Amino acid sequence: MIRRSSGDRITPAGGGTPMARGAFLGGAPRWLRIFLPAVLILIWFAAAGIGGPYFGKVSEVSSNDQTAYLPESAEATQVRELLTGFTDSTAIPAIVVFTGEDVLTDSQLARLGDALEAARRTD
Repeated sequence: MIRRSSGDRITPAGGGTPMARGAFLGGAPRWLRIFLPAVLILIWFAAAGIGGPYFGKVSEVSSNDQTAYLPESAEATQVRELLTGFTDSTAIPAIVVFTGEDVLTDSQLARLGDALEAARRTD
């Protein structure tokens, strides 16, 4: 139990030597509890301000290509090289699947062809 005395002194209840406020149980003075977090935040902002622009340069030294670390004889590397011959634009490919209960008739195939042609004209 703590008995408070006047001023900035705290006296333990069982007697003993009075201590300065903030020194009891390892507590820090008020100015230090404000000053230290403020300094740490400023250091954090300074480090982010200095290091932030360099984070954008990570892409210069890193590779996101999954086959970059594979040998040239790997199947994935060969497929990647062959794949460039199949893409002739920057458009995103789409796969359309038509299903039916029975075999498709000629009129149904004609309608599907018209639908595919309309899809090609879409931007």
